[in-house]
Amino acid sequence: MISNAENEPTPTAGAMRSALGWLSVLANLGYTVFGYYGFAPPPGGMPTDWWHGRTYILDFESMGGYVDAPFTGAILFLLPTAVLCLTTLLTSNSAVTRMLAVSLTLISGLFALAGFGAGGQWEVFDWRFTGVLVLSGLSLAAAATAPLLVRSWMRLSLAMRFIVYFPIFFCAMAAVRGATGTSEHTMFMMSPWPMFTTMGLDNFVIVVAGFLFSVAAGVLLLARAKFDALSVVGIAAAVYLPSLLVERAWSTVGMPEFAIGIVVPSVLITASLIAACSMNRLSGDRRETLLNRGFHLGLAATLVFVPVFSGHALAAGDYSVNRFVRAPMVIDALQRHIKQEEFYPETLDELVEAGYLKGSTKPRIGFDILEHLGLADEVNYRYSEYGSSFILEFDSTFWVQCAYSGNYYFDDEEELDEEEREDAELAEDLPEWTCLHKSPALFNRYDEPEYDDEYYDDEEDEDEDEDDY
Repeated sequence: MISNAENEPTPTAGAMRSALGWLSVLANLGYTVFGYYGFAPPPGGMPTDWWHGRTYILDFESMGGYVDAPFTGAILFLLPTAVLCLTTLLTSNSAVTRMLAVSLTLISGLFALAGFGAGGQWEVFDWRFTGVLVLSGLSLAAAATAPLLVRSWMRLSLAMRFIVYFPIFFCAMAAVRGATGTSEHTMFMMSPWPMFTTMGLDNFVIVVAGFLFSVAAGVLLLARAKFDALSVVGIAAAVYLPSLLVERAWSTVGMPEFAIGIVVPSVLITASLIAACSMNRLSGDRRETLLNRGFHLGLAATLVFVPVFSGHALAAGDYSVNRFVRAPMVIDALQRHIKQEEFYPETLDELVEAGYLKGSTKPRIGFDILEHLGLADEVNYRYSEYGSSFILEFDSTFWVQCAYSGNYYFDDEEELDEEEREDAELAEDLPEWTCLHKSPALFNRYDEPEYDDEYYDDEEDEDEDEDDY
């Protein structure tokens, strides 16, 4: 009888496999750096610092022709790094090592795709664009390997779990809450629009989280090995939740059709697992293994999804507070000032000095602690005074931007009856809020922005009537 111990790898063999895994990661890192220098365009076309790209890959006759077919070129460039990544996955048992291998492969692919298809934007945004690509690759790799990372994370003590996860949770949440496309002085401002937050976290990471939820539900249903009312609920959750998340993520960038390519595999995998429920009778050990895997998949999906969801929830709260609490306080102070002084102040600081406003009221975007630590610039209202009128503006997360136009007629608003008020609104005598509450589609330049004001809705209706006429 042959002992099982003979088939187990010796400590020396295990160390060699681990060393081979790390060597593959280092080689992958070198290939990624090679891709960065070979694709990244230097600022102004001339590299003056060591970290500036050289674009020598695009100068190769065999590679430069893929500028018109960036996806094909990126796939060809990915072949060596994919082999290195596969080597790491097969030889290393470390979840961190595997995550690094996947992230380097993804970053190399993003470098190639950007070099072939978005060199102009890369040159304009310089290091910010590079940061977007690197952070997007890291976040997507962490989400994709989250089940592996969770298994290692669960072996830690409760205190160590918090120490390891909280910085990741806070950074992801802060990136979503503080990203804006309308202010260049806000934390996590990676470009004129929050590309990393939208593409890296909102789209790719949310898609992966939805896929993990779906597979987790399928695995848990398979572990039950029977079909009943609870299975129906699980089927609905496994199919509907990822579909909802994917549609929501990709519709924000004008590519809802891309969701089909993500939802269909998710649904098929879940359906196949569910179909196996009625055909398999699992042993106790096998059922326990599936339950553990389903738990790890579900926990991984939750840990990936919660920071992004929390960031959006806090950002929505910031917008509501700015729009309906803080800005009205400033507006009320401005109206009391003109009523008493018969003119608007030149700056908002004069309101505080004259006692019309208690303290310096400013819009809330992101975490204040980042400002105190010097990691984010202070964000204030933008106020412009025009004699008997003014404009008060504030930025919010993503593309949201609000402007309030006030004038002297605001004092007489309460004395106007309904008919006179409507006439005044048509004559633009009363103040107006204009808030862009939905970001424009990134890949559809012809989409009109959406406002949450009746004034703009009426204006659009009038334009349609005129066109019909």
